[in-house]
Amino acid sequence: MAPGEVKAFAPSTLYQGVTSVQVDLGGELEEVLIDPLRGPALRSPFDGSQPKEGHSNFLRPLCIDPGRAQGEALTRNTSKPWTHYTATEREVAVQTAAKINRGRRRLAEARGGRAPELQAQPQQGFEYPP
Repeated sequence: MAPGEVKAFAPSTLYQGVTSVQVDLGGELEEVLIDPLRGPALRSPFDGSQPKEGHSNFLRPLCIDPGRAQGEALTRNTSKPWTHYTATEREVAVQTAAKINRGRRRLAEARGGRAPELQAQPQQGFEYPP
C-alpha cells in the first residue's frame, strides 16, 4: 500500500455465523444470543428471560461511525450497524451484553422469576400539557 492510501474497509468475521456464545464473567458463564444483523440480544428487563423470536431488545449501538459523524450533529443517528463493527467493538459489545444479561437474570432470580409488580404512582403537582 502506498503512503497516504486508505485501505478499504473489511467487515469483521468475529461471531459471523454464530447465533449464541457463552461468555466467561469471572468464572460464571452467561449466554448471549447474537443476531447476524443487529448484534447481541438482551434478556427481558421484566423477567430475565432469553429473547424470543422476533423480539427487538438488542444492545444499543456502542460505536459512532466516523464517516457519518463528520459534520453531523451527534443527535442524529451516527451509530454504526453491527455489520460494520471491528472485531474489538464486537467483543466489547458481547461482553457488555453478557454483563447486562447476568444482572437481569440475577434480578429475576431474586424476585422468584416473576416480573415486578408495576403500579402507577400518581405524581403530585404534575399536569399534562393541553
